[in-house]
Amino acid sequence: MSSLPDPLRTIWLRDDAQAVCIIDQRFLPFQLKVEELDSVDSLCTAIRDMHLRGAPLIGVAAGYGMYLAALEARAGRGPEHLHEAARRLVATRPTAVNLAWAVRRQLAELAEATGLSVTVRAFVTPPSPLEMTSA
Repeated sequence: MSSLPDPLRTIWLRDDAQAVCIIDQRFLPFQLKVEELDSVDSLCTAIRDMHLRGAPLIGVAAGYGMYLAALEARAGRGPEHLHEAARRLVATRPTAVNLAWAVRRQLAELAEATGLSVTVRAFVTPPSPLEMTSA
């Protein structure tokens, strides 16, 4: 289990940098529960089921989701996993502008830094409002 950061934050990397920790906001203000998210799947569930709330925090969580996707891709799932993870993250809240922005930003940085495939580069182009709701 991750230790609480000092000062306390709503989202942070676990000490070994292999998971993202959040304060599960469903229990506030009566309990302080920390949830460890160690996969894109678990982070998507946390966003979709409102374990965390607020547009800025959801955007930051999406950025961390792409970090987890990069860990998964490096562990053998391949660079195409980044595209699929990005699609799944955006689908958790299709109208969340901060979330989509963070995912596109992460993909753009990854594509530029590593020369990833054209399919990843294509995803970086901002979708039209119609495309965002059809995911």
